[in-house]
Amino acid sequence: LRESILNSLEWDGFDLEEQGTQYLASLITIFFHERKLYRRKDIEDKRYITGINHLVYYLTNNLKRSISHFQKVIIRKNKEALLMDIHTKRNLELTESMRNKERTYSLLWLLDETKTAMGSRKLKAWIEAPLVNKDEIEKRYDTVDTLLEEFLLSEELRRYLYDIYDLERLCGRISLGSANAKDLIQLKNSLKILPEVNEILKK
Repeated sequence: LRESILNSLEWDGFDLEEQGTQYLASLITIFFHERKLYRRKDIEDKRYITGINHLVYYLTNNLKRSISHFQKVIIRKNKEALLMDIHTKRNLELTESMRNKERTYSLLWLLDETKTAMGSRKLKAWIEAPLVNKDEIEKRYDTVDTLLEEFLLSEELRRYLYDIYDLERLCGRISLGSANAKDLIQLKNSLKILPEVNEILKK
């Protein structure tokens, strides 16, 4: 049993004697049940698999609750975005200024006119990982160009987005069972607006 557990966990140098019975029991529960929820069948690289195993255990052990609401793991390829180390990002002041270590006066602060928390997070992710594929860059430029030309639809879209709450956070609270009545009302009001947003995007 000891060898089968160690082999299935794929952890090098894991010592059952040092970790203890309770720790081992939690590992068995997590890795034989939870990790199957997040690993896609096309992920075969053992380095990715081991990393996922460690991450799933860390999250489950620290949150002290199920993370079954998490989606499947997405492996982001290095060739899809420009690689920048932490020093480069800091010197370019992409998301925070060097002097105050705050968002103010950074590139994100200058560009962020988003109307939702989800949009702000997406913009930050785009700034920290610029595209390198020419086709994808031009596709994004075309989208921005369309929004600038169709300014009436753009303004209407902005008004609708202003009334949409943070759906990602709301869904997380609901999945964890920690949502309250206010969260549910915000979710209801946001979902009512989504069809209008979808119609604008179709135009």
